[in-house]
Amino acid sequence: MTGEKGQGSDEEEPTIKSTVKARVLASIVVENKTYKPNDIIETTAATMKALGAAVDLSPSAVSYCTTHKETP
Repeated sequence: MTGEKGQGSDEEEPTIKSTVKARVLASIVVENKTYKPNDIIETTAATMKALGAAVDLSPSAVSYCTTHKETP
């Protein structure tokens, strides 16, 4: 039937595989790597969604951390 067009398509798959950057707000472990507050994490959108309030996805938060990162 014509109303079924698009069902079961893989059109959304690239979104799942694309990566997103965020500022870490609380200590977390993702894919066996530990992140501390103010670190930048880059991972899939699905993982970011699962991290919830432990990360800040806003571009200003990411920019802040990249410009104010302390060097050892």
